[in-house]
Amino acid sequence: MEEEHSKVLIAVEEQAVAEKEAETQRKIALADAEKRSQVSKIHMEQMLSEKASAQRQEEIDNQMYLAREKSLADADYYKVIKEAEANKLKLTPEFLELKFIQAIANNSKIFFGDKVPNMVLDQRLFGNFLNNAGNRQIPDV
Repeated sequence: MEEEHSKVLIAVEEQAVAEKEAETQRKIALADAEKRSQVSKIHMEQMLSEKASAQRQEEIDNQMYLAREKSLADADYYKVIKEAEANKLKLTPEFLELKFIQAIANNSKIFFGDKVPNMVLDQRLFGNFLNNAGNRQIPDV
């Protein structure tokens, strides 16, 4: 009877040891799962931080590009306005008459015959220009 009692005690002890081993295995598995979860969380936070940093860098690049393009557009606008103002000051009747005479002088047509076209001898072109040129003073630039 003592032998059976010993067997029962041994069986109870073995069962307790098995339960303790199972509980230890559960705790180890739980700790391992928790560790993997924390590592995964850290990796996810790192990826999100990298994405946010890349997004901020892209926003800065976009702002720099926008500022550069706006500056170039403003410079082009200023240049066009100043050229228009300069052309407006330059377009005097005397300047236009000079350009007209130069255009006529650059005509490469050669006429042969006893009558030269009236256009070349037009009183308006040469007469007025020569008369006015002698009477005018050239302004200082």
